[in-house]
Amino acid sequence: MRFYPFILIVITLLASCGPKIIPDEISVRIDKDLSFEEVTKDPEAYRGKTLLLGGEIIETRNLKEGTEIEILQKPLDTGYAPLPVDVSAGRFFLSDPSFLDPAIYKSGRRVTIVGVVKGGRSRQVGGAVRFDLVLEKEYIRLWPLGRGRPYDASPTFHFGLGAIFSR
Repeated sequence: MRFYPFILIVITLLASCGPKIIPDEISVRIDKDLSFEEVTKDPEAYRGKTLLLGGEIIETRNLKEGTEIEILQKPLDTGYAPLPVDVSAGRFFLSDPSFLDPAIYKSGRRVTIVGVVKGGRSRQVGGAVRFDLVLEKEYIRLWPLGRGRPYDASPTFHFGLGAIFSR
């Protein structure tokens, strides 16, 4: 029983040593009370607000004024990674004044972003007119390509001795 507090402290410290997905100086600016669905209804009303969103890249275009990424919104898991679900509340655009290589930021890659609402934009998609949210990049996290299970966001725990074999 004498070691119980020590073990509890060690477990707490190890649990808090995970990687930071979003830097603290950016995280404090995120308006956590706003949802994607709420902001897309009237983007002009939320101009200047900072959002945390995630999704899957549809297309990356380099323009004279920087890079524009079209993203299919996906809900985020507890680690801020986009979930592998066939559910989305729509698309949004992320603008970045720098050059982002479309070979790296390519279609199908998952991203988590922090962006400032710049407004909205209407565009023709087939026979329909869509109104999409436009954000300016504060931070972007490009998730690594998976091997075999590209969307496995579930936590894994390993205890004991043994070996790991890959397929």
